[in-house]
Amino acid sequence: MSTSTHLSAPCPATTRKGSAPPRTNRATTPAPAPRRPDLERQSITFTIGLYLFICTALLGTHLLAAGHDDAPVPTPLVTTTAPTGATPSGTSLPTGETAVAP
Repeated sequence: MSTSTHLSAPCPATTRKGSAPPRTNRATTPAPAPRRPDLERQSITFTIGLYLFICTALLGTHLLAAGHDDAPVPTPLVTTTAPTGATPSGTSLPTGETAVAP
């Protein structure tokens, strides 16, 4: 019995472990999967929109409130009893200069 392979003998099918399955040529592409909502982008957009809304509301309130000049000016609660020639504390005039009243 001979151990050599005859040229007319059929070749055994070789199987490779871990090889990729054969490719098939598809004429049509599969339908795209439905898009999932992008929650991160939505949350960022919501936060920026809320921030702009609050800023606009505060600015509008400030401008509306500043337009009313009819509000009475409160009287100062502290009154001074200093004499007319007195200088404010912490200030001293150099010798030879006089204080000028405003």
